[in-house]
Amino acid sequence: MRRNRPLPRRAALPLAFLFVFLILTLSPGRAAADHPASRGFLDLSDHTFADSGLATLDGDWAFYWGQLLTPEEAAAVPPSGYMPVPGGWNGAQVGGAALPADGYATYRLQVRVADPNRSYGLAIRYMGTAYRLWVDGRLVAANGTVGTTPETSQPELLPVAVHFTPQEPVVNLVVQVSNFDHRIGGV
Repeated sequence: MRRNRPLPRRAALPLAFLFVFLILTLSPGRAAADHPASRGFLDLSDHTFADSGLATLDGDWAFYWGQLLTPEEAAAVPPSGYMPVPGGWNGAQVGGAALPADGYATYRLQVRVADPNRSYGLAIRYMGTAYRLWVDGRLVAANGTVGTTPETSQPELLPVAVHFTPQEPVVNLVVQVSNFDHRIGGV
């Protein structure tokens, strides 16, 4: 019969790090989408930033393939479908055809917030394509030049942070994206 012996110190340390990593990864205060966006809508009305920390905008955004729509147009036109963000559009099916990496599209997400009079921020760390971002109809960020051809589109890769105060409980985000240079298109 074997006796239970304590783990050697060099074996216990990696296990302790693994335990801490799992606790941090699975804790509700993690900057994760506890309730991911669905069909172009994300409800953050019960999200308390002081208790839960950052929130992500991950999930299924409304997607308009082959269209560079203004915020007003995107609100009035039915989407081609819904696209997971973050993620590439490569291979996604729209109208029975698989999408290539090259192309352009508009994404739209409506986000319900708890306090529309509070200042909020968005951090865009990496998007390897050209884009323009509107919050509630106001252009707040852009990288590169969004276009409909390789000649009219120019990618740029710079991290961006924007701050805004919504006027209504539902914030409307619209992102135009074009990609003719990266192997993966999308947000």
